[in-house]
Amino acid sequence: MSELAAETELETSDGPRRVSVSVQAVQEDGERMGALVTLRDLDSLESINTQLQVRRTAGRAGRITAGVAHEVKNPLNSMRLWLENLKESLPAEQDGASQQAVQVLDKEIDRLDAVVKRFPRFYRARWIFAWKQPQLAELLKEVLEVAQPQLQKSNIQLAQLLPIDVPEVYVDRALLKQAVLHLVA
Repeated sequence: MSELAAETELETSDGPRRVSVSVQAVQEDGERMGALVTLRDLDSLESINTQLQVRRTAGRAGRITAGVAHEVKNPLNSMRLWLENLKESLPAEQDGASQQAVQVLDKEIDRLDAVVKRFPRFYRARWIFAWKQPQLAELLKEVLEVAQPQLQKSNIQLAQLLPIDVPEVYVDRALLKQAVLHLVA
């Protein structure tokens, strides 16, 4: 069975398509019986291969992300336990700065835990947003509490000028807080 192959471009209603054409002679007992003509849509094959490659890459990234999330959760749990021990060992009449530091650490451990939990969801394409209408002034206050030591260390003075009429917005509070923290820190 001999085969001839070529590539060509066909005009279709959707525009030009690259096509591979192969012709194989079909013989029986040395006598030509007919021909087998095979057409392959090369554009579709290329698209399918690209999609497969993207899925494989996303799968690998998802497995790596799940591993990283697991490895980060262990130290976070340890930090949480040590922070609870620290809270119990601090005297009841502790100063405001120590109390604020413990509260900020507690909230930041919660925030890191939430970020770690979102990692695997991102690669499973099931990103779930918690659309809410946060109090923006409260959110900004939390961000400044977290950033305060770094800002003081850099000798940065803050002035909070919040408009009286803040428009209502629906956002994922945790993601907005994370974005503002990236801007401030």
